[in-house]
Amino acid sequence: MENSHSGEPQSARAKTSDDLSKKILGSIQGKFTGEETAHWISHVDQEPVAAVINTHSEPVRLSSVAFLDKLFDDFQRYAFELSKAEATEGREVICNRPVAPPTALAQHTESHVIFQGTLVSEPWALVMQAQTHKIVAYIVPTENLSTFAGRESFFSSYIDIDESMEDGATVWKVDGQTILDSMLSYLSKKLFGLLLRVAGGVALPAERFSMDANSREALNLSDRLAQNRRALLGAYENYAAGVDYEVNQLSIIAMKGIQVLDKDHSRELMLRTNHLKMWREKLLAMGEELQQILAE
Repeated sequence: MENSHSGEPQSARAKTSDDLSKKILGSIQGKFTGEETAHWISHVDQEPVAAVINTHSEPVRLSSVAFLDKLFDDFQRYAFELSKAEATEGREVICNRPVAPPTALAQHTESHVIFQGTLVSEPWALVMQAQTHKIVAYIVPTENLSTFAGRESFFSSYIDIDESMEDGATVWKVDGQTILDSMLSYLSKKLFGLLLRVAGGVALPAERFSMDANSREALNLSDRLAQNRRALLGAYENYAAGVDYEVNQLSIIAMKGIQVLDKDHSRELMLRTNHLKMWREKLLAMGEELQQILAE
């Protein structure tokens, strides 16, 4: 029995199927690629520089598990880009996303590992562990991976990312620097690139994480801009709240004046309250304009 495409040439059907496959593949690849990432991958043996400053950056406030998972989102994209790059042909990174290790449920200390993921570029691996208030990374030989759990004390960590409290809110710090959301790509590139340099024999596995002077200055500037934005918005919100309070108080006093038949003061209070309400509307519009300015 002929199917509904019997009038369509076989070569045309094959071409249509091929085009559809390319569209699907392109859609998948689009999630993992980008010009900036591709450029960095082609120069992966060089240190990444945190040169992008975002005025609207905020401190990372994720849990240790969510933080680690976000880093592995970047690692997965980098591994995909590396597999396509001609300049890095023959180099491969296997990305094993974080999972709860078998021993996690049996431990109840602050320092126990609750999530662990690995990047492997033979003959070395980057092991990243999330504890309750800390993220730690190690560079270890792949032959030690199977026995690594519980033997972390035999190895020196490459990086320690520590949870801290600032102004009553959770932040994360590394090398004395508060980690902003705009810093995450720099951090993930630094980790990914180190593994490849160690695997390629151009870096030592005992190397300790540190930011170069340019990156530190760029991130400090970003931190200052973010602090300035938060301070201005906080000052505006406090001032607007004060105006709201005064409007409410004037309304209450005016009502009391009406109740005691003090018409002259009641009229004056109502007039002032209405004028203040109109001015408050202008203040709200100015607040929206301020947020737009600070987001640029």
